[in-house]
Amino acid sequence: MKVFVRCFLSTILICLFNNLFAQVTLPSIQGKVLAENGLSAEGSTIVLLKFKDSSIVSSTVSGKNGEFRFAGIQPDTYLLFVSTVGYDKSYTGPYSIAPGQNFIATDIILKPSATILKEVSIVSNRPDIEVK
Repeated sequence: MKVFVRCFLSTILICLFNNLFAQVTLPSIQGKVLAENGLSAEGSTIVLLKFKDSSIVSSTVSGKNGEFRFAGIQPDTYLLFVSTVGYDKSYTGPYSIAPGQNFIATDIILKPSATILKEVSIVSNRPDIEVK
């Protein structure tokens, strides 16, 4: 009888603590931002947006090699908004992320902005009243 009780208690304890080892990994999105010439776009701002309402979920800055990562996000559909100085803003996606999935986005290539000044005009007026 003692052996049966010990085996029963051991089985119950094993069943109770067996679930503690199961870990749920949250999804992540990672990718790379490149300039049009193929070089990495260091310091680009990447914003993670929900696809349904474009609300901001998270944001990050790309590293030296242009790579970025959003870890620990909830399964949903997302857009990526990328901006950096001297380049046009870019939207990519939508990306559908499943539970436990580590999604690698395609390389985001930024195009240079075409803002060119044509001329500069300096206009000056002489004051009408002179003080002597």
